[in-house]
Amino acid sequence: MLNIPTAYSVDTPWSHPIETCTYPQNTVKDESRLREYLCQSDWPVNLQTFFIQEINKVPVRYFIYDDSGSMSTNDREKMIDNNTIECSRWSELCETMNFQVQASRIGKIKSHFIFLNGQSYKTDQITNLDQTLMNNMTGGDTPLFRTLNKIISEIRLIEQELRCMDQKVSITISTGGKSSDGCASSLLSTLKKMPVDITLRLCTNEERIIRLWNYIDRALDLSLNIIDGYCSEATKVYSVNSSLCYTLPIHQLREYGISCPLFDHLGKMTLTDEDQGKMSNIICGDGLLQEPLPFCPILKTNRPYINIGFTDTVNSINTNTQVNQRNQRNHRKKDNNCVIS
Repeated sequence: MLNIPTAYSVDTPWSHPIETCTYPQNTVKDESRLREYLCQSDWPVNLQTFFIQEINKVPVRYFIYDDSGSMSTNDREKMIDNNTIECSRWSELCETMNFQVQASRIGKIKSHFIFLNGQSYKTDQITNLDQTLMNNMTGGDTPLFRTLNKIISEIRLIEQELRCMDQKVSITISTGGKSSDGCASSLLSTLKKMPVDITLRLCTNEERIIRLWNYIDRALDLSLNIIDGYCSEATKVYSVNSSLCYTLPIHQLREYGISCPLFDHLGKMTLTDEDQGKMSNIICGDGLLQEPLPFCPILKTNRPYINIGFTDTVNSINTNTQVNQRNQRNHRKKDNNCVIS
């Protein structure tokens, strides 16, 4: 039996209460400009349509960013001009933030961007993106409990309306550590009972942190959508789904908090032939138009999004070996040694 303390209210340095409104309504207020931005980011037209349709199902989104001192650790990777380079956790996260903020601003999507130790912003409050990102690497601890507690209080204001309209709020947590100010798992348990979808974007290679979050997810049956950075996630996906070209647009869609079973388990389960057909339809449409061919970060070449029946045995073995080695290291320490925070 888990000993999970009861959540309690605390003061927070930020407050953006949700405006009451009647749902449903289109969350994307400027679809044409958003499509232009996605086209410039090499998104296939059909994937754009799917993205916009899924966004319109969610009336408000929360993006939580870990700006603690640990984010300066240089143990991550990112893609620059199709080449993988080492970088800090914060530098990698800035790539994620850039898309989330730009897509929300350009599409006029109701969103809240919350820095754990810094400021919080609504979509229309960010005027200088580069300055916003750089200025919010403030250092400090990881006060995730305080932030989640505040979000819960805001969601309760519209919870009944969300349930009546069969809608959910999206929360995306990007962090490289665990909560430093209270038991975040107790609040995640509370959110599980609310109309909320939660995406956990891990920004760390520390096994103890990865193991901790996976343990919390399993022990509390939270069904978190846990994803890694683009380079690491592409390796995981390729190890079980070599027929899929895991592109940056697919990863950006998942990082934005889009919840879809086909995408949620890409790095864990092999797609069936039927699933590959569904995935191809979402990305490319019935015509399977895939020009120009996207870049594959694993093979370092251009290839179709979906190559049904394709199996790269050599590279699958190599990527599987990398994943298995990491899993073996994870299991050397028992899960029950973890302290839920």
